Amino acid sequence: DPTGLGGVTGLKRMGEIKMSLAREAATETTAVATIGNVPAPVISASQPLNDTAPTNTAAPGIRSDEMQVTLAPDQATEIKVMSVKGTTVQYSWSSSGGEVSFDIHGDSRELDINYHSYRKGAAQTDEGSFVAEFDGNHGWYWRNRTPETVTISLQTRGAYTDIKHLE
Repeated sequence: DPTGLGGVTGLKRMGEIKMSLAREAATETTAVATIGNVPAPVISASQPLNDTAPTNTAAPGIRSDEMQVTLAPDQATEIKVMSVKGTTVQYSWSSSGGEVSFDIHGDSRELDINYHSYRKGAAQTDEGSFVAEFDGNHGWYWRNRTPETVTISLQTRGAYTDIKHLE
């Protein structure tokens, strides 16, 4: 951008995002994006959605978790739950600093499924549910495309056996 016009009009940033998306598409078959030389995200420990002891009113095997990850500009991360086919996971997440790119997807090493997409987009918040299409890992990938650090808060509830942050 020798004249600076691209920076003023936003075309330079649009080009940077387009190039980043092209790089991500090249690695999408593994469902794990390359994070590069960006420091590892900061994550808080998994914890129940409330501070009270679990009650017996929930169906057996239903759990709730809340996790937070902090992402520097252009940094990415994933959180996945381990679910069996046909189980439902409800979720809600929000970003503290603006829109982030997201990809809700699944994979299963045992079933040789490298990537199964549920939904993609860019948003500051999202909520909904998905039904596991197969036994395996199902979850969320986020990339911070803003110039500022963001914190993403994820709440989950469902019949999953574990929740993990993948770096």
